[in-house]
Amino acid sequence: MSAREQVRVAAVRLRGRVFTAQSHKEAVHVASLRLRLKPATVWRLLGKRGEGFVTTTGRFVSRREAWRIALAAGQVCSRRLARGGEAELVSEDCHGTWGP
Repeated sequence: MSAREQVRVAAVRLRGRVFTAQSHKEAVHVASLRLRLKPATVWRLLGKRGEGFVTTTGRFVSRREAWRIALAAGQVCSRRLARGGEAELVSEDCHGTWGP
């Protein structure tokens, strides 16, 4: 993780391809259209390891690594931190704070 790296967008990785959107649900929709699969099939094939984020350096990272990156970059909303937070990032944590 570089000092300037930030979480850029939600992503899912399936069949060697990465699909991005503002939320994981939207990324699954994009994947289903491009792969010509039903969204339920995409969710089933993804499993936990297929959900993550793309950073400003172009890396696909897990929800856990994305949490660390977003926390270090000041991208996690204060409401989430006040609740005690979790070790895995969800797209709602960063809306409005994502880099270009």
